[in-house]
Amino acid sequence: MRTATFIVGLIALVACNSRNKESFEIAREDNRDNFETRDEKQEADFVVEAVAQNYANIRFAQLAMNKSVDADIREVASMIEQDQANELKKLKGFANQKGISIPLEENSDARHKLNELANQQTRQFNEKWCHDLAKKNESEIQSFESMWEKTTDKDLKELINAALPDMRNHLVRLRSCQEKLALAN
Repeated sequence: MRTATFIVGLIALVACNSRNKESFEIAREDNRDNFETRDEKQEADFVVEAVAQNYANIRFAQLAMNKSVDADIREVASMIEQDQANELKKLKGFANQKGISIPLEENSDARHKLNELANQQTRQFNEKWCHDLAKKNESEIQSFESMWEKTTDKDLKELINAALPDMRNHLVRLRSCQEKLALAN
C-alpha cells in the first residue's frame, strides 16, 4: 500500500511540474528531440526565441497603448503591435513548414518585465517602456543579424530579411521617443 501511495504521489508531482513548465521550454525541448544536426537545433531555437519575443513585443505594445497618455508612445506602440502580429504570423507559418515546435506566449522573463512596467507611474512608465523596448529591440536585431550570417536555410534568410527593416524602424522610433522624453525633463 505504501508503494502504491508513493507511486501515485510521484506521478502527481511529475504531472504538476510538467504543467508548470512554460511553453517556451517545452518547445525548445521538443525541438532538441526532433532535430538531428546542431545547425537545425540552433535554427529551431532561434525561431522559438523569435516567436516568444514577438508575443512579448505585442504585450509590451498593448501595455503602452493602455497605460500611456503620450501620443507618440501610443503611436509607436500601435505600429509595433501591428508589425509584430504580422511577423508572428510569418514565423508561425515558417515553423509549421519546418516542423518546429513554438511557444504559445512570451517567456517568463518578459512576463516579469511586463508586470514591473505595469506597476510604474505614468512618467516613469513612459521612460522605462521606451528604454526597455529600445534595448530589447537592439538585442533582437543583433540576434536576427547573427542568425542570418550563420544559417544556410534560404527560407529563414528571407524571413529575417523581411523582418529586419521593421525592427530597425521600431528602434529609430523608440529612440526618438526617448529623446523627446529626455528633452521634456
